[in-house]
Amino acid sequence: MDEGFSLNIAVGSGPKQPAKRKIVKFRQNKVKAKKAQAAKAAPAKPVTAKPVRAVVKPKVKPTPEAASPTKAAPANAYPDTSSDEEEEAPPKAVPDAKPVVTQTKIQDIPEMQKKVVDTPKPKDGKIGSRRNPNKEAYSAEALLRPTLDMTKVTVHEAPLRSSTSKEIFSATTFEAMQLHPHLVSILTKPKENGGFGFDQPTRVQVKSVPAISASGDVLLKSETGSGKTLAFCLPMVHRLMSKTPRISRTDGCLAMILAPTRELCTQIQETLERLLKVAVYIVAGSVVGGKKKKSEKARLRKGVSILVATPGRLVDHLTNTHSFQYNRLEFLILDEADRLLDMGFERSITQILDCIASKKDDDVVRQTILVSATINSGVERLAAMSLTSPRFIDADTKEQAVYATPEQLIQQFMIEQRLCALSCFLRSECKKAKSAKIVVFLSTCDAVDFMTTLFQKCQWPQRNEMFGPAIFRLHGNVNQQERTSTFQAFCKAASGILFCTDVAARGLNLPTVQWIVQYDPPTETRDYVHRVGRTARSGAVGNSLLFLLPSEAAYCEHLQANGLSLTALNYEATIARSASKGEFRTSSKKALHEVIVHELQYLFEQSVLADTELFDMACQAFQSFVRSYATHASETRQYFHVRSLHFGHVAKSFGLREPPASSKVTKASQSAKQGTLKKRKARQEVDEEIEKKKQKKVVQKKREYNHHVSEFAE
Repeated sequence: MDEGFSLNIAVGSGPKQPAKRKIVKFRQNKVKAKKAQAAKAAPAKPVTAKPVRAVVKPKVKPTPEAASPTKAAPANAYPDTSSDEEEEAPPKAVPDAKPVVTQTKIQDIPEMQKKVVDTPKPKDGKIGSRRNPNKEAYSAEALLRPTLDMTKVTVHEAPLRSSTSKEIFSATTFEAMQLHPHLVSILTKPKENGGFGFDQPTRVQVKSVPAISASGDVLLKSETGSGKTLAFCLPMVHRLMSKTPRISRTDGCLAMILAPTRELCTQIQETLERLLKVAVYIVAGSVVGGKKKKSEKARLRKGVSILVATPGRLVDHLTNTHSFQYNRLEFLILDEADRLLDMGFERSITQILDCIASKKDDDVVRQTILVSATINSGVERLAAMSLTSPRFIDADTKEQAVYATPEQLIQQFMIEQRLCALSCFLRSECKKAKSAKIVVFLSTCDAVDFMTTLFQKCQWPQRNEMFGPAIFRLHGNVNQQERTSTFQAFCKAASGILFCTDVAARGLNLPTVQWIVQYDPPTETRDYVHRVGRTARSGAVGNSLLFLLPSEAAYCEHLQANGLSLTALNYEATIARSASKGEFRTSSKKALHEVIVHELQYLFEQSVLADTELFDMACQAFQSFVRSYATHASETRQYFHVRSLHFGHVAKSFGLREPPASSKVTKASQSAKQGTLKKRKARQEVDEEIEKKKQKKVVQKKREYNHHVSEFAE
């Protein structure tokens, strides 16, 4: 036998040589061991040897056992069936010069290459749960599964600049629009000195001012952030200032402006008050729900020239406040007309139109103006009900787009773990700019309360706060005093994060807002347009971010088909930017963004579990989100169907480890109902006490009156 070769021969007698290392499966070893035991009981039989290819023998030092002549294997021996090796025969001789390697032995493989990491197989059996039939278990793979054709999504090659504001502003001047000189002075006056600081009017203002000044009903359509409020306020104030003799409070209400929300009414009133600094004899006021009617009645009794109101409260004053004079009303303006119908004000508007028509003087000609960013069947129905031969003004710069948004608005989306991605995004933006102002839209009031409380109680790893800037909340269930103070505080703040519902989606001019984040998608496409319209106003650059679940990814294509271009925001880079050095422990097995997401999700879940109040709020928010999910419009229901909703993903987005059991959700809802009932009962008791006191006073006055009458009769 040559030294360069080795024969693979097994012997049936004598002590065995050390077994060669092989990677074999455990089951095969077990089968061979059973065969060996069976072969020991039976007599050995010679078998036909099979040729085996030669292999290169590694150079190893011979052991004493191998060097012993008594333990050497004979050349003509046949293998025994009890051996673990396969049946082999002596190989043919190969020349000694340059041996050819035909098979690599396991000993020649480096140690690191032998390690194989097995991917765990998914568990067999039914996947899902009782509340999630036909749903996969929650996992990162299921969450990140691509369900969107990215080739159909528009990607901006370069960031947009504010130079596109040329599409909004006109080349003309305020002087050329033949406005009152005092109005021109306040419009061009710097903001620091109490003016507006405008150099040029917008296109919608140039088109609407002559049309409204010429009298006649007008239907005005323009994109969000294009200056619609001044578009109808300027010609109205101009005509009131041009009246001779000068108007006074005794003339009663000459103009009414209807708006769907209290915040929008407050904003319009502030705009009018700044505009009327040059005409102090024209008084502007507002009547909205949630405020004391007694003080509002006192203002109406003194006289208000321009009244801004919500429909419900205006109907109350028209029918119950007898000192309210509106018989010489000249202007009726319905701002955000489509939203007025959505909020169920159609009946109130009908009552308002009937009351105004019944008390109008014969010599007065009333002008009605409808203003909206979108025109739908509801707006057309309202126009047919309130307008007479209206003039239609379309000031949109995008004529072919179904839904128009400002050109300088950069729209992005993200299909990832929503809660961790949102927290990291807010953290990175607050780190990037100290003056960051961000508005986060959610679908329900419960979700707003939960998110606000969660981020106020949780702390970023190795830090004392979560983001840095102040956190605000705004929704319909907040009392009026807090809503007004929150709105004004956020507008005046240099930086802040506002969590709100769609109550802030219409008409509000929120100064210096850089980002609009939609944590929950809107129920209608036009609501998406109104939400993102809170930024990129008056030619400034703005950004918007839309969070979607994997089952909702096709909604991007729907927006694309309606003329709204979105680009995907880099998930990994956004997560990594949120962390500073030393905040998270990195690992060689996991990327940085995976470590951050894992630790943050654990932090949120532990915080929710440790706080009973926060856990109840999370369950309530989960429940209200599922209920609101069923309210999507028919045009988008195919992307937001309840049956395609993954409850595991939704639970994670509210800091819950798993979807809350029905008993927990029921308990949370019952506790909320009990609290509501207690408050209602307390209010009823207070009202009853007040009513009893009134009754006592009435009885006492009657007794006094009867006593005086009897004395006089005597």
